[in-house]
Amino acid sequence: MWRTHSIQRASALLVATMGLVSIISTLLAHGLFRDPELQELARAVLPMMIENASRSLALMSGFGLLMLARGLWRGKQVAWTLTLVLLACSAILHLLKGFDWEEAIGAAMLGGALLSQRRQFVRCSDPPTLRRAPVFFAAGCAAIAVYGLAGFWLLRAFQPFSPTSAIYEIAAQMIWTDGAYAGLVRGHAAWFLNSIGVLSATLFGTTLLLLLRPVLPHRPRAADRQAADALLTVYATSSLAPFARDDDKQLYFGESVEGVVAYRVANNVAVVCGDPIAAPVHVGALAREFQRFCRRQDWQVCFYEVQPRHLSDYAPLGFTAVKIGEDAWIDLPKFTLNGSKISDIRHAVSKVERDRIIFRQLASECDTAIWAQMQAIEAGWRASQGGVDLRFSIGRLPAHPDPRARYTVALAADGLTVLAYCSFLPIEGIGGRALDVMRRAKGCPNGTMEFLIAHSLELFRDTGDSWCSLGLAPLADIDAPRNSLIERGIRMVYANPTINATYHYQSLFFFKHKFNPEWRGGYLLYPNALALPQVLAAIVRVHAPSVGPRLLVDAARDRMLAPLFRPITAKG
Repeated sequence: MWRTHSIQRASALLVATMGLVSIISTLLAHGLFRDPELQELARAVLPMMIENASRSLALMSGFGLLMLARGLWRGKQVAWTLTLVLLACSAILHLLKGFDWEEAIGAAMLGGALLSQRRQFVRCSDPPTLRRAPVFFAAGCAAIAVYGLAGFWLLRAFQPFSPTSAIYEIAAQMIWTDGAYAGLVRGHAAWFLNSIGVLSATLFGTTLLLLLRPVLPHRPRAADRQAADALLTVYATSSLAPFARDDDKQLYFGESVEGVVAYRVANNVAVVCGDPIAAPVHVGALAREFQRFCRRQDWQVCFYEVQPRHLSDYAPLGFTAVKIGEDAWIDLPKFTLNGSKISDIRHAVSKVERDRIIFRQLASECDTAIWAQMQAIEAGWRASQGGVDLRFSIGRLPAHPDPRARYTVALAADGLTVLAYCSFLPIEGIGGRALDVMRRAKGCPNGTMEFLIAHSLELFRDTGDSWCSLGLAPLADIDAPRNSLIERGIRMVYANPTINATYHYQSLFFFKHKFNPEWRGGYLLYPNALALPQVLAAIVRVHAPSVGPRLLVDAARDRMLAPLFRPITAKG
């Protein structure tokens, strides 16, 4: 891997240098040749039109090489192919523009060296965009031609209009050289001629960017979702595994091992939702497969909220791991409301039961009146949060009951009014459940949520489930002073007022701690420190598509400006 990256970086730097050499050589070549004899020979052998066109095309190829250098740095296959073409053209153009054999030999040698490293440039561009790019370029050329013909027709007072002459002039301007009209026009007419060159440069640059565009993820087919569902029923072990079924996930299926990876792409980063869903012995192999897949797609990759037991499986892949919180797990066969460690929950349950609040599990044939109330509570809660709608690893109440989920509600004494509800998703691989959504109505008595979750845990215990996850408490265990950049970045995002006011992350740990859970760390794996800002921005984007990177900007602003606006305490 290190050798591949070194070759890609070195090739990119050499190609960028060659691009700069082409640009400088072309600009200096306007009336200045290195050797007077070569100058006379060039003028004698080459028509002036060929020399000027070659000089302009060499200048364009220099800028093209600068743009392609970034693609080579990323290991793009298309960039490698186009660079070889441009280097070959540059070698010829440098000879045509004045027998600049030094630049020509340099371009040819660099092209030969690059040709020998074909296997180091395998990252793909987006196939649909690759197919559309030539069409876009042809349409752009046609549009510039129409624009130019219309302009020359309007300039017929300065020069008689001739379609043939106009097309020749347009072609000359598109390659940044002067035609017959250039010395005859002034003012707006001169601006018009220059605008053709600007439009052509924009067209060439945009086409190159389209050709280098990373692969865009595509929505899985229905058959893929069915295959993933079958794997989940066997291999799901983490609290995030049920979220692989959500429609915001893309799916990657293992080739050498059986399993699936659920992920979402944002900011050119594939954010994996939990661990790969596979047999424990195959998690590392599937992660390696997916890492290679992402490299071919020109994506970075990070694994969000992986289990500590699999950290050793990721170690050979070169990721850096950092704890982002603690996942609260309840060992259901051992769960009881007796004992001092759970006394707060026991007292809350007793208080709520004295208010004659009723616990109920919804049947598979859901009571429509109760479901309508649950939807109303959900809608009201979302409206009260200012429209911040988190997804990816955050649950939401679906429009219709999920047959796999189990819904529990707390009803008022009348047995009809919903005060609070919870939904739990199955973790089939361990015979467990994961808390998905918990909501309470306005005016709900204190302790109702503790009452509801406690009775839900007892229900799952009595029906044979083994484990229940209450979900990750972000920031737990990283509040102690630490100096790493990633931990400061995580605190900055989760402590942002917009996020914390919506999901109360900072109080989740204390709420879940009341149930005396078994705490298991949740880890973020990211490639390297240079990729960290991109990874953090992607995590924000996949969780809050409607808000996006603005949260990072707001969080950074709050962290920097808050000390300036701290209230001053008056001294007595």
